[in-house]
Amino acid sequence: MSNTEYARGASSTQSDVIVIGAGLSGLHAASLLKTAGHSVRVLEARDRIGGRVHSVPIAPGIAADLGAQWIADRQTRMMTLAREHNIAFHPTYDRGAMLSVQGKQIKRVDHNHIPLGIVAKLDSYRILSRLEQISEEAMGAEAEKYDALSLQHFLEDVAWRKRAGNFIGGQLASSLCMAVDKVSVAEVVRQIATMGGIDAVFEADQYIVTGGSSQFAAVLSAGLDGDIVLNEPVYAIDQSATEVTVHTKHNTYHATSVILAVPPQLIVAIDFKPALPEARLSVLNQFIQGKVIKTLAIYDTAWWRSKGLSGTVSDQSGMFPFVVDNGASVTDVGMLATLSTADARDRVVEQATGSPGEAFASYAQRVIDKEAPAPIETLSLDWNAEPWSQGGYASRRSLGGWTTVPDLFSPFGKVFFAGTETADEWRSYMEGALQAAERAVAEVNAAGVASRTAVLQPA
Repeated sequence: MSNTEYARGASSTQSDVIVIGAGLSGLHAASLLKTAGHSVRVLEARDRIGGRVHSVPIAPGIAADLGAQWIADRQTRMMTLAREHNIAFHPTYDRGAMLSVQGKQIKRVDHNHIPLGIVAKLDSYRILSRLEQISEEAMGAEAEKYDALSLQHFLEDVAWRKRAGNFIGGQLASSLCMAVDKVSVAEVVRQIATMGGIDAVFEADQYIVTGGSSQFAAVLSAGLDGDIVLNEPVYAIDQSATEVTVHTKHNTYHATSVILAVPPQLIVAIDFKPALPEARLSVLNQFIQGKVIKTLAIYDTAWWRSKGLSGTVSDQSGMFPFVVDNGASVTDVGMLATLSTADARDRVVEQATGSPGEAFASYAQRVIDKEAPAPIETLSLDWNAEPWSQGGYASRRSLGGWTTVPDLFSPFGKVFFAGTETADEWRSYMEGALQAAERAVAEVNAAGVASRTAVLQPA
């Protein structure tokens, strides 16, 4: 939007801090600031709060999450938030056999199964170990080398067995939501490091929030009555020596500082005055959007459990590479969820007959059980088609992005950056969104520009 298309001064309001984005990160930052006694204004482009967290109620006390859904014991902020606010969660259901799809073969296997021969299986462990071994050098002395090296080329170089390399590549592509030729080794090892190591990657789907993850957005926004403005996308941010002015289509907002808590790919659409440095803009413009369509099939009962199945399906080459039982351990409602990530997302768009929900219901009958009942409802959300996310689970730096601007999300004048992509811990997860908010608030505090009338106290 050009400068002539958004309002300058049509309606003007004043706050200590403006937070742009009402996802978990923006809400947490605003809540911390408000608790410390500062006036805040949260501007959200959507007609709802939560960002990439989005729950749809399907039964009393039960919701279907179309966005982020998992928490884990290692994610201390999320676990504390859940327990402090009595938000129920349950272990991801894994009783019974999972199904492994290899071409036309469908095998019942246990949950520790890796669909490889013994040598290739050992090689897959060695590849993961190698990723951890190079972590320090990839983030230090050899950063430039590993930032220019794609994960695909790394796997081709280190794998003794091609099947092992392809398997690990498929697993990582699914987790990162992007093809392995698009992302650098440096990006991958940094992601793993923010989680605390490889083991954490396999523990991240420990619990599902029974009533939906949107409950976290609700509790974080509880003290922000009247401070959140929905349907208010930001088009420009002007900085002067004394204040920041934020422009939307119809209104102008003034503050001493701004926290920008939106996905990186949306930052480049904002008109900054003064402009962001060219190097930052270049890296942001080349950010890779994660690809994901999340689809859920809801049934009267979890019929697969009575057949000795956990509901988990691994099918790396199909439209639905990962299927999981999303229901509680004891419930009258059955729910299967599938995450079509990376190339699988494109396959759904290009190959699905009918809606993604219809294609998934048909898949469940073909792969899980030919006598499977029809779902009572299907839900699906293509996060790449969602204009205020433009991808999921998160976006990532392209090749060379880390060495070009290592401190990409450091403060820019009176503008500070939050959002899970900026996190130092559990980046790309809800936990990361909270940690990034806390870091941004600390930066505002250190800069001493949070309030015209008070000094921000540490959160």
